[in-house]
Amino acid sequence: MHTMAEATLTIELSGKLRAAFIEAAEARSLTPRQLLRTLVEKEVASRRKVAEEHDAWFQGEVGRALREADDQSVQRIPHGLVNSLLDHASPCVGQQPESSDFDGP
Repeated sequence: MHTMAEATLTIELSGKLRAAFIEAAEARSLTPRQLLRTLVEKEVASRRKVAEEHDAWFQGEVGRALREADDQSVQRIPHGLVNSLLDHASPCVGQQPESSDFDGP
């Protein structure tokens, strides 16, 4: 694993946020520097864990899909039949929602 040299970062905290951060550090018997380092380490570890879990899930999904694609016992629905069914379905089926009606990505 590649390790980077130590780096010094400066952040500005003013007013109530600065006071709250110092208080939080003191409550844990840490210096503000130690608390910040601990928080950054936890955040990095948490993001790495989420990424690893997502990668494992995604690889599992791809593997499952590939096995299903190779499985001759899986019933297939021809593309033309799907299009024909959609042509005769409710007018709302298959339409994109209005941008004002959709809060998704």
